[in-house]
Amino acid sequence: MVLVIPIIHFFVFYVYLNFDGFFLAFKSYDSKTGQYLWTGFDNFKQVINTIKTVTWVPYAFENSILAWLTGTFFVFPVSVLTAYYVYKKRFLGEFFKVMLMIPDMISYLVMIMIYKFFMDRGAPELLAHFGIESIGLLADPETTRGTILFYTCYNGLNSGMLTYMAMMGGIPASLSEAAQMDGITPMKEYFYITLPMIWPVLSISLYGVFAGIINSDIGAFAFFAEQADYNLYSFSYYST
Repeated sequence: MVLVIPIIHFFVFYVYLNFDGFFLAFKSYDSKTGQYLWTGFDNFKQVINTIKTVTWVPYAFENSILAWLTGTFFVFPVSVLTAYYVYKKRFLGEFFKVMLMIPDMISYLVMIMIYKFFMDRGAPELLAHFGIESIGLLADPETTRGTILFYTCYNGLNSGMLTYMAMMGGIPASLSEAAQMDGITPMKEYFYITLPMIWPVLSISLYGVFAGIINSDIGAFAFFAEQADYNLYSFSYYST
């Protein structure tokens, strides 16, 4: 009986009020009459034809999925693991903390300018010492996407890190001490104690990560604004 009111609230204020959005997929807006007219599956046909004919759409699918996979299966777990490393005060932990927080301490535009300068000026000179010729990692079409994605990953590693560290700091010290007395290893402590204790926060973060597949972006707009090549497009970039 306790759940009756929340369930009714869900169906009335979420399902019922948003149900009209489902029918809008089968309608089109007539600007002359100011009304929505039934069009059947014409909107779906238009979307399919757009996917087949527009040049940038396949690249948008590829880049959006690539950015989502990278963020979900690399950036997110590495961010949590780094927070744990710093929280346990391991070797160079504070150094990693500062390095990952630099994008939040320095202007975003300044960071982009520094990164672009290094990748197009510094990197070619560095590679030349190893006998590798390069016109610039951002200027070279073969390395542009990977170079942008690398910065996007670095910029995203600090996302939520302070929150995770704060949650880890709330774990009773006696719990870790008892486990260490029983001979637990740092990684087992991470998987069997730390992660379960901060799971409420992680679950919320995971929900946002998994739900963001369409809005995932490799970060092309920050480097090229509206001048990015089609092979760098994502759906998020196009909507921007």
